[in-house]
Amino acid sequence: MNENYFVENDKFLSMNGILGRRNFVINTLIIEIIKTLIGSTPFVYFVLFNPKYIPELSVINNISNLPVWALIWICAMGLVSTALYFPSIVRRVRDIIGDIDDNRVYLVSSVLSVIIFVAYTPVGANFWGKWFSFFVILVLIFQKGIISSQRPINTLIKFNWGAFLLNWIWGIMHKKYITLLYFPACLVPVVGPLAISI
Repeated sequence: MNENYFVENDKFLSMNGILGRRNFVINTLIIEIIKTLIGSTPFVYFVLFNPKYIPELSVINNISNLPVWALIWICAMGLVSTALYFPSIVRRVRDIIGDIDDNRVYLVSSVLSVIIFVAYTPVGANFWGKWFSFFVILVLIFQKGIISSQRPINTLIKFNWGAFLLNWIWGIMHKKYITLLYFPACLVPVVGPLAISI
């Protein structure tokens, strides 16, 4: 047996090792940001270059009413996000199953990845596909891993509510002055509408 088989691996696109719950959540957030950027690209194009189509797109309330190019774009976005999810799912499933059998790990990971992809097809995007995809991600997040649960808990890695809610104040108190860059970002929702209305 390879001695690195059950070693924690937090790299984004690696298939070796295992992935704990915390790192799986971080990878999921990164993938969702990438997916949002890919998904919003055509709409940014319409806002900047073809604003006459915006009223037509705003009345669409069902995915079956979308134009063909939009359906193809959504499927392509689903392929990209599923391909990005697959390495994280493999490592997370390896941690949950705790088995050396790679065939079993890859089979379960492939089935879960296909369920995630179905949410981006016209068949699954209406209702059930999104819920199945959401359920798969939740199960992978909340399922306790056999391998990672046997390791001692690192008390240094814990959630810090002060840094989350009052990040720039926390940064001043702990001499992390880079967090002062968040202060102008907090003013954008307040100052932006005022500047537009003037």
